[in-house]
Amino acid sequence: MKMHQLALAPLLLSSSLVMAAPSTFNSTNVDITFDIDNFVFEVEAPYLTTLPSTIATVNSINNGLELDFGYNFQVSASGGNFYTETHNGYFSVPFSFTAQAGYKIESYTITYSGTYSLSNVGSVQAGDSGNSFYMSEYLGPGAYNQTFSVPGNVDGEFLPGVFGNIAATGDYTYIQVQVGTELQFSHYEDILIGCDSEGNNCEYYQAPVYVEVPIYMDQGVVGEASLTLSSIKVVANVTAVPEADTYALLLAGLGVIGVMARRRRIIN
Repeated sequence: MKMHQLALAPLLLSSSLVMAAPSTFNSTNVDITFDIDNFVFEVEAPYLTTLPSTIATVNSINNGLELDFGYNFQVSASGGNFYTETHNGYFSVPFSFTAQAGYKIESYTITYSGTYSLSNVGSVQAGDSGNSFYMSEYLGPGAYNQTFSVPGNVDGEFLPGVFGNIAATGDYTYIQVQVGTELQFSHYEDILIGCDSEGNNCEYYQAPVYVEVPIYMDQGVVGEASLTLSSIKVVANVTAVPEADTYALLLAGLGVIGVMARRRRIIN
């Protein structure tokens, strides 16, 4: 073997290992084909970064598959720089579902699950154009490590894959906070000095009246938001259909019944 062939052999071997063959799940009543090398996961952190497709573990479930991300697919944002910050993530997961003999796919159920946290002002979302989760917070009590799971249906026999995004927005706003009080003039009040012996010719003087009022100042409020997409489940909703040989037997049976009915009419 020539020297350049020897040098090229490890490269060819490593390439064959990297380019994995498509996988197929025979799941109950459907067959699912996918190639994990074609999965795309991207996040802004803060610049758009492509994550390895292996962050998703693909599991076979009843008539479907589940992508398990663990805690590897997440976005977060903060308004700490005194402006609104939004970070997005994107996913593209192509696959092919095929119904096994005797079954037909009517629709699909896609479920997005994960956790999120919100503080002060912000929002999070996850899903696709037809089915998504959204939650926001505006100066409320906050939400920390809350779980979500949102299922949605897609009608039809063919589904080329799931394509969508995740997002987190941290905002910044101002609220008025009381920092103290001060005395402010309100009005004058007549104060009796005295009257004559008969109670007439009374003298008064006007005394200023002050009231205590609160003092406020603007205080910045930083919003924090984060979302972790932990899994995507895709399940095919199937119905049983008669196979071709079943139809043939049914037609043959109807034919026999028809012949017998004609013979009875002739005999009678």
